[in-house]
Amino acid sequence: MTKSNSEFLMPYQRQGQGDALILLHGALADPRLWAPHQASLAKSYDVIVPCLRHFGETQPAPGSFGLNTHARDLLTLLDHLALERVHLVAWSYGADVALNAATLAPQRFASLCLCDPGFPGYLADEAMAEFGADAQAMFEPVFPLAAEAQWPEAVRQLIDGSGGAPGYFDRQPDAVRQQQLDNAGSLDLQLHQNETPNLTAETLAGLNIPTTIARGENTRPLFRVVCNAARSHLPRSREVILADANHMLPVEAPERFVALIEEHLEALPD
Repeated sequence: MTKSNSEFLMPYQRQGQGDALILLHGALADPRLWAPHQASLAKSYDVIVPCLRHFGETQPAPGSFGLNTHARDLLTLLDHLALERVHLVAWSYGADVALNAATLAPQRFASLCLCDPGFPGYLADEAMAEFGADAQAMFEPVFPLAAEAQWPEAVRQLIDGSGGAPGYFDRQPDAVRQQQLDNAGSLDLQLHQNETPNLTAETLAGLNIPTTIARGENTRPLFRVVCNAARSHLPRSREVILADANHMLPVEAPERFVALIEEHLEALPD
């Protein structure tokens, strides 16, 4: 793990040579999520795996929690590494961070591969109603547990919701469950974040970046409607629907997600 001496900079892991490729984790995760992906992709790319502020080894951290803070941290990391342009792959909350960073500094990103973004700021009314109903169903069991600081059970309920089935958390490998529990300290911050990102239908329409919007066939509605909206607003985007997959695909099946990334990169125009 490499760190800079700046006031705050995301810790990161770096492996491989070639075009720069950043992998950005989602909620209740950290760079450990990407270990198998990085090992495979490093055969062809310079793979950089940062840890978002307040996650993993950066918790507790100074500063606020939100899509603007994390997007600015990402851009600061690019400056620190003297990377003018990178390919950016991101999942879940990380995909929202990635898209927000792209609206703030589009010239820094050669391409985006986003799996299951979840920020609803660019949804139309009908899609917003569907998003709201499913978000309520997903988070309703979580908020009472968070209010009582029952963080392990709150993590369990949120991962069950993300995986789309009761007991999903407990069926995961021990190492995956431990990683999620290790990041329980980020959950209260995420539930109460109040930053307003630069993510609107208008800002997305102005992005001229080749983008893949990917989601699992069985991803729950709140992610599906956001993916559909992002696809409709981004002018150079394409959709990939992954059969028999849910929101947890990058965790469940690293080899399938690596194949998605490789296909995304190979399909880019010369």
